[in-house]
Amino acid sequence: MRVLPAQERSSLEIPHEYLFDDRGELKFIPDATDRSLVRVTQGRDHMVLQIGGVIGRLPVTESLALDISPKFSISNLARLLALSDQSLDRRVGVDRLYDFTAWTGYLPELLLRSFATELRAIRQEGSHRNYQRVSREDIPKPKLNFRRSEQQFWGRGIPTRAVVEGFDFTIDNPTNRILKAALRRAIPLASGQRSLANELTVFAETIRTYGLVSDAPRSTIERSFADALAELPRFKPHHSRAIWIARELINRSSVVLDFADRRLSLPSYLINLDRVFESYIRNVLRSQLNALGAQILVQDGNLKGFTKPLLNDSDRFVVMPDILIFADDQVAPRLVADVKYKTRPKEEDRYQIITHSLSYHCRKAMLIYPKRRGGPSGLIRLGEVGPPSFPIELFEYHFELDGVLENNEDQLTHAATRLLSDDLAAPPLILADGQPIAV
Repeated sequence: MRVLPAQERSSLEIPHEYLFDDRGELKFIPDATDRSLVRVTQGRDHMVLQIGGVIGRLPVTESLALDISPKFSISNLARLLALSDQSLDRRVGVDRLYDFTAWTGYLPELLLRSFATELRAIRQEGSHRNYQRVSREDIPKPKLNFRRSEQQFWGRGIPTRAVVEGFDFTIDNPTNRILKAALRRAIPLASGQRSLANELTVFAETIRTYGLVSDAPRSTIERSFADALAELPRFKPHHSRAIWIARELINRSSVVLDFADRRLSLPSYLINLDRVFESYIRNVLRSQLNALGAQILVQDGNLKGFTKPLLNDSDRFVVMPDILIFADDQVAPRLVADVKYKTRPKEEDRYQIITHSLSYHCRKAMLIYPKRRGGPSGLIRLGEVGPPSFPIELFEYHFELDGVLENNEDQLTHAATRLLSDDLAAPPLILADGQPIAV
């Protein structure tokens, strides 16, 4: 399969010969032409793929795939995923190579899902067993170890006892010791994670079948791993993949989501950055603002109980802002916000958030975008709209996805706090062209 590098929210010109098969037919994989992933247009001598806000390896045809990378620092993607409510639930039918780094403290969801996938296959085909030579003290029977029998029994006048040798067909081997050790780490990690409930069931059911498998001390893991690779036959690929994944789990590795040309092949998952960014921003504000006191609540306006009819006298239309921030037990939110994973603000975004604010009787509205290279950063006051009796202040916030995210999160929270409080001095206001306003 030919694999081309690409970036999310960009266009890519593809020569016709890359897309058409040997019979001259163009057959896109159905998922690839989902408008949220890729839009296809015809050029003069090529096809143009307009890539949406997704990252990962995306198969376009049976012979072509795209490796779609984010436009921001890949090192920050793990934190975005960890703090969002999103999980790796959109698996595509191809694998890709991943690299690993030291433990970052974030849930290794990709490893856990991949480990469970291989364990399901192992349970269907049966756990690995092999013959191992064993020696035991027993009545004389083949196969006798004459030298040890003479030393331990016959030379001491006990002719009815001997050391006999044989082979046991056993589950207690290096492969299963590695898997058992990894399961002991995987189960606590998956516990309490709703998105990994199915995987946790697989882990629990599998470890129960390893009751006769010895525990592998941490100091012997690498030796057990080498022995496992040596003993596994080629017709057991699921076992081989499972012990590679198990090794990384035991070593507390974190998956590097950048594209690699070596290390371990795992399933490719598409990550929808529109949903990840929205959920990440909402959760950052929720955790930090809620920590300021019980009087500030951050809610998801898309959820039942927080949506509302757009019109006062009709429920025909429903408004669902991404973020509602309530303060001081007020019925109306103090701030309404929409999160847009776009490179540039659009006019319809402003119309939408103003409409949301009017419907919720909220006087402050904010649009949150990722900061684009060379664009404005931080809080921008666009101005005031509406009659003097009910003016709405409209703001934009451009969130920096590069650099140290913890610092950028603090800056976002500080800006939101100043907008919420009438008692604080007004924040520094900046026009859309980046020029400060004297206040």
